[in-house]
Amino acid sequence: MDKKKEILCIAAASVGALLLLSTQVGELSAIFDEIKAPVEDLLPKAQAKSLPVPQSPDGDLVVKLERSNLMRDGSNKITFGWFNEPHFDNRREKLSKGVLKVGAEEAEIYIPQNGPYSLTTDEKEYGNSSMRVSVDFDKNGELPEHETWFSSHPVRIGDQMFKVKSVDPGGTWMVLSKANVPLSGLVIGRKCPDFELWTTQGKKVTLADYRGKFLLLDVWSMT
Repeated sequence: MDKKKEILCIAAASVGALLLLSTQVGELSAIFDEIKAPVEDLLPKAQAKSLPVPQSPDGDLVVKLERSNLMRDGSNKITFGWFNEPHFDNRREKLSKGVLKVGAEEAEIYIPQNGPYSLTTDEKEYGNSSMRVSVDFDKNGELPEHETWFSSHPVRIGDQMFKVKSVDPGGTWMVLSKANVPLSGLVIGRKCPDFELWTTQGKKVTLADYRGKFLLLDVWSMT
């Protein structure tokens, strides 16, 4: 074998060894992350210092929060290993509970027990990175996706829309203000928000036209 072929063989073998090592390290990194996650959940987390409960300005509502035993699926997060391999993380998170009276009803509100409590979303993150607020409308102790909102947008509580104004760093209270936006958000068992639309025949249709009747809306979107 001449010198040039010998050098090429050594280079190819080196690249193959590096690729094999990269794969093994990536697999070890993923295994380590799987072992580390449940262990981290068992360790006590440093809790931020709580601030005094603020006085409620006109129109704002202060909701006191207490730790609960309820949990929900966390937000989808992407982390990257040593060789930039992606890992998807969706650990369950413990929640704190607050009770807010809206009209004649009481709503149970849940946010994560531990912050940070971001009320805006980072465009560089995968999806919306703001704090999620869950509202257990049917009070069945379950918090499916349709009962959860991102705090960077108005949150539906009962038949009103609210904006999350601030959250205690220690997670003991949150301040809500009424949002001057149309009622929105899917809530099973709640009344449908008012709407109006034009049919392909040029007829105007409103929700009031179907009051007292069964109505099925089949909404299509191309976005």
